[in-house]
Amino acid sequence: MDQPTIPLPEAADIHTLSTALDGAAQEQRLAWLARLPGSQLATLYDLAAGQQLTVQDMHGPDGQVVIHQGMNSMAMFRSFQKRMVQHEGQLKGHNHQPWAWLIGDGTFIVEPSPEVPGELYFDYTRLPDSGFPEFPPPKDNMAGFSRFAYGNMIDVVRRVSQHVTIGKAYRHGKYAGYHFALCRRED
Repeated sequence: MDQPTIPLPEAADIHTLSTALDGAAQEQRLAWLARLPGSQLATLYDLAAGQQLTVQDMHGPDGQVVIHQGMNSMAMFRSFQKRMVQHEGQLKGHNHQPWAWLIGDGTFIVEPSPEVPGELYFDYTRLPDSGFPEFPPPKDNMAGFSRFAYGNMIDVVRRVSQHVTIGKAYRHGKYAGYHFALCRRED
């Protein structure tokens, strides 16, 4: 069976894009994400307005780590992962990337947006209630160089498809200048 062609956000509506992503194999979704120009992420975010996303869409069974492969619109350090786990009644996560030694792990919690139903907040301003054994210990995102990457930040995240989400970073309630897309890995 032929794999569907996944269009760029500028060339599709959200239904067409979602259908193509849902019909694609994981390898094709990940390849599309890796090739997606950073300039397309704002378009994708706008297309995804009104799509319904829940906290449950981001995690597996309690204690199972789910990896979301990510690409952002920044000029450098585009590739990363957000690793999440439902643990002790809270969805917690951290950023996994090669430069964590410098800027920290970016610990966050995931919760429904209090402002827009169907959107999620990845909140870096609050630490999880507890750590998780497979994650680095939670550290204050305002400590050291972490403050420049994650301090006072909340990502607003929308659904694109079953596996793909799109986020927009806000610092102090104002757009921080970049977007990111995530693809939930099945392996």
